[in-house]
Amino acid sequence: MPAGSQTVAAPAAPVVVTEPKSPAAAPQPTPGAWDEGTFVRSEDKRELGRETFVIKQTPDQWQLVVDTQGQINELHYELISNRDLTIQRVRMTNRPDVDPPMTASSDIALDAEGILVERGVDLDGTATQTRAENKVDWYVTSSLTASLFPVCHLDPSRPATRAMYPRTSVKIEAARPFDIGVPARTLTLRTLRFPSGRNTKIACEGNKLAGEASMSYVVVRAGDDKLATALAGVLDPATPVDDPPPPTE
Repeated sequence: MPAGSQTVAAPAAPVVVTEPKSPAAAPQPTPGAWDEGTFVRSEDKRELGRETFVIKQTPDQWQLVVDTQGQINELHYELISNRDLTIQRVRMTNRPDVDPPMTASSDIALDAEGILVERGVDLDGTATQTRAENKVDWYVTSSLTASLFPVCHLDPSRPATRAMYPRTSVKIEAARPFDIGVPARTLTLRTLRFPSGRNTKIACEGNKLAGEASMSYVVVRAGDDKLATALAGVLDPATPVDDPPPPTE
């Protein structure tokens, strides 16, 4: 190197600063919700439909609001029950974002004698009316898993019988422990036996509904794969479907 010369350092490589990605925002809880979430119905791991639900508890009543989507139906439900979970009113309408409407709408309410009466309108505009034969405890339908949440409020140590709209008396076995292979979770399983011979298994986590196994399908909260696998193992697909509906008046 010649005398008096200086070494010039190569310019430093530019530093690239990568901003960290912000995590996806978690869904905001519904104000006043006692429980909420999404139930996913599947058969042989094939999704059939979803129910997005919110349950609210007030000093005087329970309120359940559900929107369904998928192969079962595309409906909006509103159920109101007394503090003891005895059903008082049910409204079923087509979801406003679904066009054309997929099914009839109906409004079920107590008459002067305390009997539930369903007044509906078919898609062709025909008015219908159905009256329960006697007073009932619950409104439960096979296409609406969230309507089963009262099961998890029963005394788990005792069997029970409940009258369900419009004319079905259901026997409910006492709860038994249900191990799904997750030590941190404590679940129980109850079997509902319908007069038709259909058996439905209900999974409860505390007093909240966790899932259902009935006929050939299972229903769990979105992402609960462990419970879905466990419920698939207790399916009884040989049982028949629901009792036939009563004649309309």
